[in-house]
Amino acid sequence: MFRQSRVGVCQNLGNRKTMEDRFSILEKNKTGTFLGVYDGHGGSAVADVLVHTVSAEFFHALELIGDREIAMKMAYRAAERATREYDCGSTAATAFINCRTMVYANAGDCAIFVAGPESICRLTPSHRIDDPTERDRVTTAGALVKAPYYLHKGLGLMPTRAFGDRTMREVGLHAMPDTGSYILSPKDRYIILTTDGVSDVVDIPELGQRLRSSTDAEQAAQRIVELARKKGADDNMTVLVAPAALIESG
Repeated sequence: MFRQSRVGVCQNLGNRKTMEDRFSILEKNKTGTFLGVYDGHGGSAVADVLVHTVSAEFFHALELIGDREIAMKMAYRAAERATREYDCGSTAATAFINCRTMVYANAGDCAIFVAGPESICRLTPSHRIDDPTERDRVTTAGALVKAPYYLHKGLGLMPTRAFGDRTMREVGLHAMPDTGSYILSPKDRYIILTTDGVSDVVDIPELGQRLRSSTDAEQAAQRIVELARKKGADDNMTVLVAPAALIESG
């Protein structure tokens, strides 16, 4: 499991007046470590719910059924029920790590990456209207598209999957996550979770360069956010960097 003090986290307001991003790091002895980033929009109320609810519901479901990926889906469904009447919203990306197995999920446009010494890969898709399947779902339900947004009743969103946003649920918005699993190899160095304020402007080669040139996870997180700012990011930014080397073998 991770030693929480060694997980690097950096946040920045960007050009926004308030910070609506949230993050979570929750360790359970003999069970595993849960990591999450939550990107609120229109307010932070939904993200404030998610930061506690998703991990709690995941561990509860895991105790009941034992299947990690199903438990992650159940946690997202429970969190969606808890936030569906909110006017504001939030996207999410989460990961659960036990030994060297990671189960991950996302709803919206937060991102999860795994970085080795020479390469880095993004594990999660981005749920926006530039994905044909996502676009078809919301337009079939009646949304209008004015890229990069889809519109309904005077409101506009970029993510096509999110928690809260009750009005946009009338045009197909939901929080069903894409999930997957990944076996961490001895060569994997970092697990990285970001909100879209970072992943929209920092590309994979740049992300890899900042990770390779950093001495620890905290410095890596700071350098990634600094680069995003230099490249003109104006959204809230959150980066969580977890060293894969801190995972116990047993």
